[in-house]
Amino acid sequence: GIVPCYDHYCGFLYNTVGRDNYQFFFGTLASTLASCILLVVALSLALGEDIGVEGLDITLIVYFGLFVLNWSALTAFHVYLCSTNQTTDEAYRIQYVQKPYSYMTNCDGRFSNPYDTGTLCGNFSARLFPDPLAEDGASCPSHDAVHPAWEEELRLLRSLPVTFPRQ
Repeated sequence: GIVPCYDHYCGFLYNTVGRDNYQFFFGTLASTLASCILLVVALSLALGEDIGVEGLDITLIVYFGLFVLNWSALTAFHVYLCSTNQTTDEAYRIQYVQKPYSYMTNCDGRFSNPYDTGTLCGNFSARLFPDPLAEDGASCPSHDAVHPAWEEELRLLRSLPVTFPRQ
């Protein structure tokens, strides 16, 4: 089906992330990061108390420490997205493809985020707690019911005749 306010496909969760589940995705990131940090702290304290096997404790600290670094980077990226009220797809297009979607540019062709509320709290609120009933798309960056990258394909699909098999 169509995902309102498509953000990205998450390989960790094997699910598409969009308006209706982004806050749960963000919560999963934050709680996983917190769990890894707590494990590293607990293992460090256990190593300081000398109650375990030192080699194993150090190995586990390094192992979960690497997870902390990875989850920190991913969480920081999504904090940035929330603070600017952008989707992963929009940020990717701006940063790497260097061709933002037409709705993300002004009349001079320069980047302009029409969904930036002007405040950090407003952007976080709009991104994490969007109004699912807003029809004008003001509550989510990818406001079209269909993601812009799929507009042409959907137009072609809509032009095809619909036939149903006989029963």
